[in-house]
Amino acid sequence: MSRRARALSVVLCAALLAGCATVTVNTDDTIRRTSSPTWQDRKWFLLGGFISDKHVDVDQVCGSRKVVQMQSQHTFSDGLINFLTFGILSPRTAKVWCE
Repeated sequence: MSRRARALSVVLCAALLAGCATVTVNTDDTIRRTSSPTWQDRKWFLLGGFISDKHVDVDQVCGSRKVVQMQSQHTFSDGLINFLTFGILSPRTAKVWCE
């Protein structure tokens, strides 16, 4: 197998293994928000999340406003970082929507 074919295989495997996933929590029975979040940050976990303990303080993010939606996403770029570091770094993107 040529060097170019091997590189293409690695990129293809990374794309296939770097799947996306989203968990969304609404505070009431409203429609899922698709607008830009009030706050967004990438949280870094080690070894698939077994070592790090990350929290989002929604009271600090929204202040006196009501929290209407929270979301944890494993984006393509998060998965790519996870793949390239062999699972040592496993980032997740956290989002919060306020009223």
